[in-house]
Parts: sequence; structure tokens; C-alpha cells
Amino acid sequence: MISRNLLIVIVDALIAMVLLWSGVRALVQDRSAIVRAFPRMELSAVLRGLLVLPFALTALFVAVAFVLDRQGDVSVRAAQAVFLLGWWGAAVIMVFSIFVGLRSPASVPASAVIGLLFALPPLILFTSTARFAEMFSVDGYDRPVIIGLALAAMSYTVIRRLERAKPAG
Repeated sequence: MISRNLLIVIVDALIAMVLLWSGVRALVQDRSAIVRAFPRMELSAVLRGLLVLPFALTALFVAVAFVLDRQGDVSVRAAQAVFLLGWWGAAVIMVFSIFVGLRSPASVPASAVIGLLFALPPLILFTSTARFAEMFSVDGYDRPVIIGLALAAMSYTVIRRLERAKPAG
């Protein structure tokens, strides 16, 4: 049996994944919006940035957490890093969808805005290693790892889908 708090996090992740997919689907259907939002940049470079940014943010977090708390449990930090990597991936792509909507004639996908509102609380709440350990130590650290991997896989799938949105030529 899982705790109520873990159930809330799982439902939050599922809703964020659906909203992530919905927001990007609108961008893929209107390929011109992405091209207009980045007229001088190669779209593949932008998408590579979307792949790298969550890893960079997570690495920065892990480095800062290590400097601030050298006595912490490595398995907790590793689970937390995977968990936050997934959430950062989803948040970065939703911000990208919002940014494209703001920079092009297309409207901002409401699902991306709502999805970002679902993605930010876990990023804020579980940045603290102590809070992460307190929350997930009851159910085990395998569950946040699974949530993080699912979000990271979804983010990667969405970026691959955006790559197909490149205009021919």
C-alpha cells in the first residue's frame, strides 16, 4: 500500500505527462509556429538545448546539495536527482511551448501553462534533500525513481516528436 502523499505525487506526474503531450501536440500540428519563434536559429540546436538543460539543472542541483550537505546518503541523492531530472525535463518543455506561443502568432497552449503549474510544486517542494527523504522514505526510493524515469522518458519522446516538426528543406 502506498501513502497518500505518494499517491498525490503519482497523480500529479500523470496529469503533467498528459498536459505535456497535449501542449506539444498543438505545436507539432502547427509547425510554422516553431519556425517563426526561432527564425534565426537552427531548430535542431534548440531541441538539443531542451535535451541538455534538464541534465545541467539537475547536475547543478546535485553539486550544490553535495557541497551543502556532505554527510547525506548517496542513494537518497541519486533517487532525488533522477526524480528532479524528470520534473525538470517536463518543466523545460512546457516553458518552451509557452515561449513558442508568445513569440509566434499561435496562441500559448493552455495545457502547457496548466502543466507547468503541475510541474513546479514538486520541483520546489523536493529540492530539499531532507524533505525528499522525509516524504519518500516511507514508501521507498524506488517509486520516485520510477516517476522521474517516466517523466524523463516522456520528455525525450516529446522532443523526438518535435524534431519531426522540422520543415522540409
